[in-house]
Amino acid sequence: MREQPIHSWPGIPVLILLLAALPACIWWFIDAANGKDVLSVVAAILAFIGVLIAMAGFYMVEPNQAAVLTLFGKYIGTVKEAGLRYNNPFYSAKKVSLRVRNFESGRLKVNELEGSPIEIAAVIVWKVVDSAEAVFNVDDYESFVHIQSEAALRSMATSYPYDQHEEGQVALRSHSNEISQHLKQQLDERLTTAGVDVIEARISHLAYASEIAQAMLQRQQANAVVAARTRIVFGAVSMVEMALAELAKSGVVALDEERKAQLLRDAGDALPAHRVLQAHLDEIPAGWADGNRFSYLDVETFLPDNLLEYSDKMSMAWALELRVPFLDPRMVEFAFRTPFAEKLGRRGSKLLLRDAFADLIPAENRRVPKKGFNVPLGAWMRTKLDRYFDELLPRDYVEREGLFRHEYITQLREEHRNGRRDNAYELFSILIFDAWYRKYITRTLPRNEGAGRLRAGHPTG
Repeated sequence: MREQPIHSWPGIPVLILLLAALPACIWWFIDAANGKDVLSVVAAILAFIGVLIAMAGFYMVEPNQAAVLTLFGKYIGTVKEAGLRYNNPFYSAKKVSLRVRNFESGRLKVNELEGSPIEIAAVIVWKVVDSAEAVFNVDDYESFVHIQSEAALRSMATSYPYDQHEEGQVALRSHSNEISQHLKQQLDERLTTAGVDVIEARISHLAYASEIAQAMLQRQQANAVVAARTRIVFGAVSMVEMALAELAKSGVVALDEERKAQLLRDAGDALPAHRVLQAHLDEIPAGWADGNRFSYLDVETFLPDNLLEYSDKMSMAWALELRVPFLDPRMVEFAFRTPFAEKLGRRGSKLLLRDAFADLIPAENRRVPKKGFNVPLGAWMRTKLDRYFDELLPRDYVEREGLFRHEYITQLREEHRNGRRDNAYELFSILIFDAWYRKYITRTLPRNEGAGRLRAGHPTG
């Protein structure tokens, strides 16, 4: 049964008319009684009763609501005009909300495609688009939506594995968009008979069942270790390849295919980064969460070799006393004992720290992004670092190696010195690339101490 619009009368004018008819019927009755006109008396009484019955034809329709009208069980039509409306007083009006609604299903325990028990829940956003179908095709359309949603969620969960084990395989945990689209399609098929349109359907909770959660976590961690090792080895060569592509795109570097292949081949053999990270990965206990594993790598590599070193140099350069209280051994041990979900979540990062100081630091200050010691690279490229181009990249060396175009480097330097363009990062990238090339490819010694510091990645004056 499809929805059929029906005309209704504005309620206010009809109400005024009927209210005026009531005293008119009373006056008619009194006048007929005084004149002893029996027929007029009977007609006045019937008219008065008719006006009272007509009063039953009023009903209220709110915005985004529909009134389904029936006459002795027969569907007449649907009224969607908001306000006080009027129809046949013998019509029955059933209100149906057309507003957007949502609900979250309970956590269901089902077996995914590979048979492992999981817990899953979903949020469904829906609305009624056909009021007649919602009223007449199902007994209780709200209960129908809830039950069919859980049935569709169960059916969908059994069609996919929890984790992706093969390339291109759609999994519940890794393909949220595809899963949500499939769930929405199933819900549309099940709920269209009730005149319901599903606007959105997405997974709100997904986890292994408690009885196998620990075993599955260990498997995920093992997969993560294997993936991390593969990415580290692959990344060592990929970084060189990306750097060459960017420099060639900007017109600074011109390499033939043979030279590119030599650089990539030598980089894969020479770069020690993957071996360093692999050694730290082997030290991490198997039961650690992925977040704490990556934090441990940062503590062993990026923190001492970059953050602390630069912070120490920048603070000393400006006569600042810098302290790092959060690196107290007890604090570090506490941080690694804390579950990673309590440190990073939907509310952001540093959750424990923000909550601990919530009563001491205003909320607007707690939301301010962190600020570090920014290097004045633009000024350095006009003064301290500019001379390195003459020392390290003279025309004869650039033309002999064939890595850069000397005219383009000169153009970048002149634009930066004159203030026409900020080419600081482009120029710095050229110096760093040349330092890397000398250290790992040609393995030539630096020409002077300053060049040695630049090659190590620490430009100083």
